[in-house]
Amino acid sequence: MSETLVVDDLSFEVRRSARRRTLEITLDRGGELRISAPPSVGDKCLVPFVREKRF
Repeated sequence: MSETLVVDDLSFEVRRSARRRTLEITLDRGGELRISAPPSVGDKCLVPFVREKRF
């Protein structure tokens, strides 16, 4: 089960993995935005990360 995060006008599928150590934004072939994150990182940290990487 994945969650969705909306930042401004962008919608991201959030995937959490215990093996992941860093945050990553990817764009899949279908044009969907995806954030990969460790389980310990909350939405309060994801929003500033997305805004920083937006441009």
